[in-house]
Amino acid sequence: MNTLCGIESPRSVADNLIDSHRAIARHTAHFLIQLREFDLHRAYRQPRKGAAMSRSTAEWLHKTCGVAPDVACQHLRVAYALLNLPAIEEAFENGDLSYRKVCAASRLATASNEAEVLDSLRSMTDEQAEEHCERLKRAVAAAITSAAPP
Repeated sequence: MNTLCGIESPRSVADNLIDSHRAIARHTAHFLIQLREFDLHRAYRQPRKGAAMSRSTAEWLHKTCGVAPDVACQHLRVAYALLNLPAIEEAFENGDLSYRKVCAASRLATASNEAEVLDSLRSMTDEQAEEHCERLKRAVAAAITSAAPP
């Protein structure tokens, strides 16, 4: 351990923080992939010891883990979106993208623009990524509306 008077050096603490941040992303990616598999297998229908069967994965997650229903639904939406975004899912699993970036990207990215979206997200903060994806989403919606026949 790199210490100064028994305390880790700022450089060592910074390295640990970066490693921890990346680990959180990796664990969150793993959680979402498992959640998707749980949902695909309708495992929420199998009652747990002392608990009643649930009607959905979101309900099961709420009752079992205390996750708010809207957050549970968002987790599932993102988990399923990642099925069609393998490069973004891989970056998430590697700890290169935060959940906020992945969530924002999942509202915009498609198989045809995934590489471009992923490339742009890498250099942005979470907040910038959310704003960027929202702007692009609005621009796409406006283009579709203006291209629609009268």
